[in-house]
Parts: sequence; C-alpha cells; structure tokens
Amino acid sequence: MGYYNSARVEVFDFVPSGAQKILEIGCGEGAFRKNFGDIEYWGVEPNVAAASVAVKSLTHVIVGGFEDVKHKLPNAYFDLIVCNDVIEHMTDHDSFFLAIRDKLSVDGNIIGSVPNVRFVDNFI
Repeated sequence: MGYYNSARVEVFDFVPSGAQKILEIGCGEGAFRKNFGDIEYWGVEPNVAAASVAVKSLTHVIVGGFEDVKHKLPNAYFDLIVCNDVIEHMTDHDSFFLAIRDKLSVDGNIIGSVPNVRFVDNFI
C-alpha cells in the first residue's frame, strides 16, 4: 500500500450518511473513493501520476495544488469535503478552511485527518 493509494478505511467510519457530492482534497490515486457507492466524487491532486490513476474512478479530477485550482471548483456544492493528511501541507490553514467552506453546501460536512507526529516510526 503506497502513499497515493490508501483507502483509509479508518477515516471512512467518520463519514456522515447521505453524502452524494464529495470533494477530496489530495485524492491521490482515488483509493478513498472505493469506500463509497454510486455518487458524484471530485478530487484535487497535485501529483500528476497519481491523478492519472484517479481519473479512472472519480467523476472529476483537477490536477494541481488546492490554492492554484480552487477557482475551478463550484461554490456551495459539495455535501462532504475530505482532507486526509493534507491540512498540514497548506501554507495558510485559516485561508484553506475559509476556501473549502465556500465549496460546501449549506448542510455540508468536512472530515479530515492529520498524521500522528508522535508515531514511533517518526522518531527513528
């Protein structure tokens, strides 16, 4: 299981039911999408090679860093925005959260994860 193709099933437990339009920031190869059924699933991915794999399973894939491509995403549209281990890569966290809030529908949700920096392998 590589960096760009983890299904992150442990995060899926936090997904609220009923989401039909999902945006994943840092979608990698699109493995997290496999946790869902028939829905509209968008991804933003800066790694071109990973994005070229993601296009096979996602509805839309936008290649580039979020700050560079956010204008290509519809406002007030997504029921769920997924941020699996990407928040820590954003240079301005406040600006990032304000920008993704604009992309959420009225009743939309955001879920995300950040790496455990106290994980033993990080100290070795």
